[in-house]
Amino acid sequence: MNRRSQLLELPFLLLYGGFISALIVLVYCRSHFVVIYALGVLSWLFLSMSQSLPIRTYFGLFVGIFLNVLAIGDLTSGLLFEANVAFEALHNRTVHALIDGREVVKIWLLTNGCSLYPDMQDYPFLVTLYTPIYHCLAAVIALFALGNNVVSAGHLVSYFGWLMLLIVMVWIIRRQTQNLFFALTVPLAFATSPYLTGYILHIRPDLLAWCLAFAAVGLFATRNQADNTSWPVATALILTAALFTKQQTMAVCCGLATAFVVKGIRFKTCLRLTLLVGGASVVLALALHWATGGTFLMHTVWYPAKLAADPSVTNLANAWPRLLSFVRAYLGLILVSLLALADGLRRGKLHLFDWLALVHLPFLVKLVSTWGADNNYFIGMLIILTLRAGVFLADLATTMPAWRRAMAYALLLALLPLNQLPWDRTKSTFPTAMPNEVEALLEEAGEGPILINAEGAAPFLASLGKQLRFFDGTETRFFEQVGLWSFHRSRMAADIVSRQFSAIVLTPTFLDPEVVRFVNSTYFLSKKLSNCSIYRPRPGNQYLLTEPGGQIESVRPYLAVSLVSSSGLQAGNEFGARFMGRAEKSERGTIIYAVTAEKSVQIARLTIYPKVPNLGSDSWVEAAWSSDGVLYHPFLRYEGSVSDNSTALFEPRLEGSFTPKSAEFTIRLTLFGSARLWTGDNTPMLLSLE
Repeated sequence: MNRRSQLLELPFLLLYGGFISALIVLVYCRSHFVVIYALGVLSWLFLSMSQSLPIRTYFGLFVGIFLNVLAIGDLTSGLLFEANVAFEALHNRTVHALIDGREVVKIWLLTNGCSLYPDMQDYPFLVTLYTPIYHCLAAVIALFALGNNVVSAGHLVSYFGWLMLLIVMVWIIRRQTQNLFFALTVPLAFATSPYLTGYILHIRPDLLAWCLAFAAVGLFATRNQADNTSWPVATALILTAALFTKQQTMAVCCGLATAFVVKGIRFKTCLRLTLLVGGASVVLALALHWATGGTFLMHTVWYPAKLAADPSVTNLANAWPRLLSFVRAYLGLILVSLLALADGLRRGKLHLFDWLALVHLPFLVKLVSTWGADNNYFIGMLIILTLRAGVFLADLATTMPAWRRAMAYALLLALLPLNQLPWDRTKSTFPTAMPNEVEALLEEAGEGPILINAEGAAPFLASLGKQLRFFDGTETRFFEQVGLWSFHRSRMAADIVSRQFSAIVLTPTFLDPEVVRFVNSTYFLSKKLSNCSIYRPRPGNQYLLTEPGGQIESVRPYLAVSLVSSSGLQAGNEFGARFMGRAEKSERGTIIYAVTAEKSVQIARLTIYPKVPNLGSDSWVEAAWSSDGVLYHPFLRYEGSVSDNSTALFEPRLEGSFTPKSAEFTIRLTLFGSARLWTGDNTPMLLSLE
């Protein structure tokens, strides 16, 4: 070796020593492996430029081994940690997200012989957008393997879909490229990426549906079409199963149905696949529609179609922020996928995954245009982009010259997660199965029926399942908005008004304000716990007072409580809620109600939600009653508190009572100074007569 070569090798030796030192320090400090991997790639790039064959051979090989171990090893540790958290959730029977509770209830309904697709005429008042395979599979596991433990069954099916999806992705990349390193690394990076980290905890059909869909894609992409004519049948059956797990996989079906535009895929193959999937799907859908008494298509087809056509629910204004957030989170993956597309077009080829991504894009935009769209809508596109990136990088890593191979490993950096997993890797904690809530509900409800929004019902199913009457706190609002149901004309509304339930349980979710208003009209908050609020029936007859400023009503014999007069008041809106306050030029605002009961009232109880934003001696709310409309007797006065301007917007909730001992009397509410009365859906003014 000449002196010039020795001098050239000196920087490489120093760089390699620095790499090993940085590796030890970073691993000891548990910093993210992306930094380590970046140092390794940089080292490899420099080593590939060495003029000395021994350095390129031995050092390059050594660094390459480190790269593989670091990338696969740390991604695997992250994945194993996710699995550990998931099994803790399984052990503790944790329902991770509020919306997931609905899916648990649906599994429970199947185990008890009930339909997933009710006619909305009787309990349960649930809306099921999903097709049934996930719930049916979980119900079978719950019944025959887990002693009717529906929470654990839901978790297990989700875990199975998650694991099989990763296996399918590894299989596809491996079959298309014969490169095991990228076949392992790229799917692992997908599983620990921002939108997928922790998604395993969700009890939803998404991962199982996409597992089936891309198993069909893998079969379609890896079979020799000229030599095998039976495989489209297997592909069609798997695709049909995916469709009947979640309808969003329709984008993959459309992509494969039109894949003949990709060079090398025959039109006859795509046509045959389309006819097989279409025929099987139509037959199965009609059979389910008949078996459910004509409700299956209403839930899974007509309702989603009406939502998509309603501009107040589905519009591009909802989509753009979500799309931009997705691009920011996955910019590296998107850039690598675009580079793969450009490389293919340069060579006059359009890869199947490029075509699937192009077909999937309009479906994705429409989906994320819907109100309440979540990150799960992006999973299908993420899988397609990940598969395309994996195939592209693996192909690049097997080409010459050496700099192209080095570039493949460098581009892998764009796919690796840039942040630590959001959990502490040394420990993770979960809420218990809410024993306090179950015990409190048993104490409050007794033996009567209990109304509960399905999103929070999972912890109560094992001990109180037969007493529960479910309603969907999220979807029923939109089911009504598109004209498929009316809450006011439903049996549920009538039962709330007539206080048929021994208790009502509401958990935090997107509850319809009308439902909350009805509950507050005839029930009172008996106990508020960390995860739910328990309401019990109000004693006596309940009446919702007409909002001040509304239409004045004449006193009629059949109208128990009437608005007689309203003066000196003006309406307002704050924090999305309505209120009434004193008009600017009025000294005070007054509302008078007349009460005409069927018999003498022994106790009258008034509930109001006052607020005094500017504390002082000249601002207060007063309630008084009179038997003759002339002489009034105050029974409730509120002068405000510091909580009026805190985040508890609708507190305090005040009640005052008096004993008229008469069938006819009047109630006067007076607002002085800055005093206000909340009058929104969640803050109704109520009068109880006993």
